[in-house]
Amino acid sequence: MKANHILSLLSAAIIAVFVSSCSDPEVSAVRGLARRLMPQETSHFRFVRTADTVQCFTVSSELGKVVISAPDANTMAVGLNYYLKNFCDVTVSWYAADEVRLPASLPLPQEPLTVSARVGERFFLNYCTFGYSLVWWQWKDWERLIDWMALNGVNRPLAITGQEAVWQKVWRSLGMTDEQIRAYFTAPPFLPWQRMMNIDRWMGPLPQGWIDSQAKLQKRILARERELGMKPVLTAFSGHVPADMKELLPGADIRPVSLWDGFGEECRTYMLHPDDPSFAKIQRLFLEEQTKMFGTDHIYGLDIFNEVDFFDHGPWDPEELSRISHHVYETLAASDPDAVWLQMGWMMYYDRAHWTPEIIKAYLSSVPQGRVIMLDYFLEKSMIWDYTEGFYGQPYYLCFLGNFGGNTLIEGDFDDIGPRIEKTFAEGAPAGIGCTLEGFGISQYLYEYVLDKAWASPLTDEQWIEKLADRRDGHGNADVREAWRLLLHEAYVRPAVSSAGSRLCNRPLLDPNHSFPTWNYSACDPEVLERAFSLLARSGCEGDAIKFDLVALGTKVMENRFDAFFDELRSAYQRKDVVAMEDILDEVEEFSEELEALLASDARFSFQEWIDAARAMGKTPDEKDYYERSGRVLLTSWGGAGQLTDYAARQWSGLFLNYYKARWDMFAERALEAIENGQEIDQQAFDADIREFELAFGNSTEPLKTVPAADTYELCRKLAR
Repeated sequence: MKANHILSLLSAAIIAVFVSSCSDPEVSAVRGLARRLMPQETSHFRFVRTADTVQCFTVSSELGKVVISAPDANTMAVGLNYYLKNFCDVTVSWYAADEVRLPASLPLPQEPLTVSARVGERFFLNYCTFGYSLVWWQWKDWERLIDWMALNGVNRPLAITGQEAVWQKVWRSLGMTDEQIRAYFTAPPFLPWQRMMNIDRWMGPLPQGWIDSQAKLQKRILARERELGMKPVLTAFSGHVPADMKELLPGADIRPVSLWDGFGEECRTYMLHPDDPSFAKIQRLFLEEQTKMFGTDHIYGLDIFNEVDFFDHGPWDPEELSRISHHVYETLAASDPDAVWLQMGWMMYYDRAHWTPEIIKAYLSSVPQGRVIMLDYFLEKSMIWDYTEGFYGQPYYLCFLGNFGGNTLIEGDFDDIGPRIEKTFAEGAPAGIGCTLEGFGISQYLYEYVLDKAWASPLTDEQWIEKLADRRDGHGNADVREAWRLLLHEAYVRPAVSSAGSRLCNRPLLDPNHSFPTWNYSACDPEVLERAFSLLARSGCEGDAIKFDLVALGTKVMENRFDAFFDELRSAYQRKDVVAMEDILDEVEEFSEELEALLASDARFSFQEWIDAARAMGKTPDEKDYYERSGRVLLTSWGGAGQLTDYAARQWSGLFLNYYKARWDMFAERALEAIENGQEIDQQAFDADIREFELAFGNSTEPLKTVPAADTYELCRKLAR
């Protein structure tokens, strides 16, 4: 009787804990995440909310279940990810199409493991990512990305989707028509650069359907991010106004902003000076409308000087910079007393001639302490905190960039990133860590490494590499482990470089002094890459992760091998040897088909997927064509003047065959014709023809030519040396 009573009390206690956990929104949120990722295995996990006052998680086991304990949903998600990565050798991809495959039997931790956060805030995304990668994403894509962010501890995501719906209401209230407003907006892929005050109107007008659908999507994004313990970074008024405001606000101090990256007068932006009384009025209108539509977490991204300025030529005045930042903050605080202003520090790296320590100090010191947060944007290249006394006392997030334009390159100095982060922890006291990649389409591992540094993990870097290899479908395979040791210590050895690519992805030219040189960019020793690739190709391992690695690395290996063809081609051209050139070009043709077949073997390297996603956003045939054209332009010619051509270069099937290779075919034909006529290539005429082709390709909706996809593993084994 007594035993039965004890059992009854114990059962009641267990039921009470279970009911309490089920009703706890933090526990429900992380359980929902687990159910989305691994619906069959969710019952094997128990999530417990603790009363800890610091961010820490504990991974343990009890009654045959894996127990993840933490004070909030975001930290519980990090604990879950730690278990998946280090106990199950499972990587959760940021792509919705990649499955999460757990072992048949889930290992149970033998002893509880507790890990604490080293820094409380983790930032993710970049304005540019919303153009180069996220522009066509639907809810299913965002849902996975948000889950990935939670698993990796992100709690300060940039959230700029759908803001055009807010601006439309604001500009309407100030007298603009919908036609004027939509004409002011750019096409969807270029909206990030309009939001940063770089360009207006490029490839507009923006369809109303886009504005409405993105507002709905943003509401879902924000709801899920907040559910998982994140405080999304929304936007605020930076002073950027439509040209029409010059008439609608007569007498206002509206100044032309410097032209950006070769765009002409038709795309020039305009700045309402923060000293002008209308600045505060528009700030209030915008924040009121945005809060009604999307709520607020009181953190606002607001960037005034991103690669542009509105001053007359000459030295910048510290007093004016101080006054500008003070007035901007005042308008934020007047509308939201809890407002925190978050700014990119990119301009302080990019425009170091103007952003001297004196100017930076004046700009930051006029904002109350702790009310502005700086993103130290490019840690692998320049840590701004290190020469500004820690941003002169203002909090900052140390951020890893790692990628420009979504380029599919091998970039990021692994052996340098870790020490730079540790130096910052030891000497700089960051408020957070972040990742500011411009595009996806690359391996997620370096970003996970940086975000892992936000936690006091017991793993050394060498152990981290070994576990990464096991997660990339190696599962203890010695060849995969050795390949990743080679890659991280000897291949990933240089920071990201903008406008870089292989000779295959650049305009085909023989003159190294040309303004668009065909140059060989390689971040590492080609022999190292060959060895690592061969180890992976012959490992016998298969799966989503290693397949991605094989295609990504195999493409780079083939690009390196192409250099020999190019050198032979240059030599044959200089000798005026037609027969030799024809033989080399025949080899290049066969080589190119093989490269295209390798890229076509994985949909994550597909230009057609990009086109299909763009067209899916349209409701009518005209809209579908419009979205496709704007998406093509972004990845190829970018802007009308050609200054950003190939900035977003990426090796994708369809894009390689129909764009990069097509340019080489034009070059080969012109080079052979010149030799046969005893002449040199007319470079000026060829440049004009190439530009005409680039613009035509961007504005086309013609179906892409294709080649049959290869078997990834079979072709990579063949390519391995």
